[in-house]
Amino acid sequence: MEALLRDHVLPELPLLVSAVAWTEDQENLNVRGPGWSFNTDAAWRVFDEAGLLFGWDSPNAQGVAELVGARLVHVDVQSDRLALDPALHFDNGWTLEVFSGRQDEPWVLRLPGLTLVAPVV
Repeated sequence: MEALLRDHVLPELPLLVSAVAWTEDQENLNVRGPGWSFNTDAAWRVFDEAGLLFGWDSPNAQGVAELVGARLVHVDVQSDRLALDPALHFDNGWTLEVFSGRQDEPWVLRLPGLTLVAPVV
């Protein structure tokens, strides 16, 4: 996955976030902008340099909507030990990490001409 990110995703950055939708009852997060989208049904969290801001099961999870207007500036793997899930870094200092807990397509990143789907393990 690291090679895919390096070769295909990083050259497309930065990407503007124009909409964020968190549907708690369906546990679905969608972050999107012109020509791109990131969607996940997996657990996720958002943090900055001061620490954890909120996660998918936090009472204030709707705060993820504050990403609107930010730019996605870097994407890498969330863990070196198991390179399955992305960490999305934004220019407002926030990082969104995803944690696949199922094998039924827990995240999808769509860019022009490219769709990345979480690897099945």
